[in-house]
Amino acid sequence: MVAPHVTGVAALVWGANPSLSYSQVRSKNLSTVKPISALSGKTVTRGVLNANNAVR
Repeated sequence: MVAPHVTGVAALVWGANPSLSYSQVRSKNLSTVKPISALSGKTVTRGVLNANNAVR
């Protein structure tokens, strides 16, 4: 169920910044997660996707 959410946020980021490359959008999505200590060791990012932070 995470794939549609990540895809949606990537589309929002690209819509706000159409000149970004794929790797820049991916990096932005991965670096703007909301950290959740309970997810440490369970996810790559140790947090949840945050669309608001990614678009800014």
